[in-house]
Amino acid sequence: MKASIMRPGDAISMGNVVQLVMDCSPMSQVDREETARDLAAFIREERNLFVIVKNKEEKIIGFCGLTPHDWVLEDLLPHDPLLKRDPGRYYLEMMGIAEEYRKSAAFLHLTLVSVESSLALGIHQFSSHSLMSNGINTTVKKLFPHCVGHRVIPNWLGSGEAYEYLEFTAHEKDIARMRRILRR
Repeated sequence: MKASIMRPGDAISMGNVVQLVMDCSPMSQVDREETARDLAAFIREERNLFVIVKNKEEKIIGFCGLTPHDWVLEDLLPHDPLLKRDPGRYYLEMMGIAEEYRKSAAFLHLTLVSVESSLALGIHQFSSHSLMSNGINTTVKKLFPHCVGHRVIPNWLGSGEAYEYLEFTAHEKDIARMRRILRR
């Protein structure tokens, strides 16, 4: 597996990425054209980070998208009124891994490249509303010892799923630990 930042103009099939984003969406109704437009706009924005991970056959099997925390604040406040401004933080806006790879190292590859890329931009702090039913919130807390779970929102964005709002700081030692785990 290999993860990398995706940029506009990369020789990657957007159709495959869009389909994976749709397949991983917690929402029951997802419009393909709208998803494609939103994803292309997300990737074009240079402050956003969109990371993909590919398997050995070069098939895209996972993605995550980070955006400056304050850029999503207005949209998220109706759903989580306790959010605060924080211009020095990235928000994990989207993440998904193809079902057959969810027990693989794909999540760790995505997380490592996301954190490394953020640190290179001088951003060390992160936030997310993380799904609880698949244990992703617990996994993030294990990866980042300074992770704090602030609250649980039982029906995040009408998905019918409980999500936990997390904030954490990433350090070089966290990157070193992830690299060690991936070398095993």
